[in-house]
Amino acid sequence: MSVPIRPLLPARARVLLVAALGTPLVAATSAQARVRAAPRCRTSGLAIYLREFSGSNTEFAEKIEFRNISHGRCTLDGHPRVVAVDRKGRQLGAPAAASTEAPRAITLRPGHTTAALLNVVRVETEPSGSECKPDQAAALRVYPPGATVARRVAWRGEVCLDPNFHPGFFESVMRVSVVGAIG
Repeated sequence: MSVPIRPLLPARARVLLVAALGTPLVAATSAQARVRAAPRCRTSGLAIYLREFSGSNTEFAEKIEFRNISHGRCTLDGHPRVVAVDRKGRQLGAPAAASTEAPRAITLRPGHTTAALLNVVRVETEPSGSECKPDQAAALRVYPPGATVARRVAWRGEVCLDPNFHPGFFESVMRVSVVGAIG
């Protein structure tokens, strides 16, 4: 013989109870996510500088370091945009090509640093008369990943004025890695 089981609470009361219990749990989860996610780093909150890294006969590398100088945590995610400029701030040649590495988010606490690697082909090794049209850069404009405002960083190096020039087996004169690819 089967006996029907009656719920302890009527259906309407059960719906209200679930709604009452469900809302605080969702709100707590959303609040926790907001606390964990640091905002994107703003250019104004970063010190950006170069450090010599390595070199060979055909190319050299510079570390582009990003130091969080703000008072809170912030996140960098992706490739910085790097452009060589002359003394007047005019762009010389093509921007650095982005590497094929998958971006990953790097959260910086105040005072902490991460870096990207800038590889530069030695233009002086190109044969004279090539379509490179070398010129001396006075600085780099470095845009943190996702930023529209750059920092000008002093840098002396030769770049090709022709943005379509591809030196030897390299895809571009300058290549930049994702942020966090190097310590």
